[in-house]
Amino acid sequence: MKLGITCFTARGAALCRRLFHSLKGEGEDVRAWIPRPFLLPNWQEEGMEVREEGAAQWAKGMFAEKRGMIFVGATGIAVRAIAPWLRDKMTDPPVVVMDEAGRFAIPLLSGHVGGANELACRLAAFTGAEPVITTATDVNQVFAVDKFAVEHGLVITDREEAKAISAALLAGEEVGYFDDLAAGGAGKGLPPGCVPYPRRHNIWITARANVSLKALRLIPRRLVLGVGCRRGTDPKALLGRIREIFHRENLDLAGVKAVATIDCKREEEAICRLAEVLDCELRFYSAGELGQVEGHFSESGFVQKTVGVGNVCERAACAGGGRLILGKQAGEGITAAIAADDETAAGD
Repeated sequence: MKLGITCFTARGAALCRRLFHSLKGEGEDVRAWIPRPFLLPNWQEEGMEVREEGAAQWAKGMFAEKRGMIFVGATGIAVRAIAPWLRDKMTDPPVVVMDEAGRFAIPLLSGHVGGANELACRLAAFTGAEPVITTATDVNQVFAVDKFAVEHGLVITDREEAKAISAALLAGEEVGYFDDLAAGGAGKGLPPGCVPYPRRHNIWITARANVSLKALRLIPRRLVLGVGCRRGTDPKALLGRIREIFHRENLDLAGVKAVATIDCKREEEAICRLAEVLDCELRFYSAGELGQVEGHFSESGFVQKTVGVGNVCERAACAGGGRLILGKQAGEGITAAIAADDETAAGD
């Protein structure tokens, strides 16, 4: 988690410094900004920085960097600073406020999805503070599906249904729970309040785009999409082709963790754009690296002569150690294949 800390008084600056070194000591990517009047000369040598702008402009920069924020000071200052930049609870960074005496740590924003509740507890441990947790599921010790999704790298497909499930659990209602990864994935065992049969509200961990009952699908990001295409392929054509393949195979594109291809396609706009649209990692492999991937692949002499390896999409999909679940799909100058991190990832 990337973090930024700031303060407003001399006493707050001292606590800022303490939190900065504590978090840094735990390996966090943390930066601290201190107003110039309170920044001692040797503190800059320790890595702390001057904050010249006001709190709201500082917060704007943190939102742009998707950097979690720790305000040492009054809650009201923090609320006014972040208010103009709030957009979406699923993407807003976590925000925690700590009073300058270090007595309370208060999550203000993104308690579950962004991890502000957990961060508040960590900060509290540094100073002996009391974490002030107000989210209903935590207060009532009820299973929180959004927190569960974050902890296990699952994509929430319907935030309104996620809210409805939390409300149902808080009301004492049972929720159905189904898990395509039960053999070795995130959902070993049943979460509290969940049962292994259909109820009014249901949770289903799956990579499938459609399931057999109304349920909140939690999508594991475990699919690697191997691709190849002619030079100059239209980005819309590549995206359209991939969508067709996933629709046909009943797979959700939200499950793609990486797009993989050969390194000579590093500047190919269509492939780069595909990774951007899918909001996933982009992996490049040399012909030599692809040639060393073990498995049985659909080889092409023409491709071998052109790029130095007989198959790009299948080998690229499996280069990270995954298992091929969909072999080469070719057409319109585009090839694609799909691998899964483990044998249960696609729910087959």
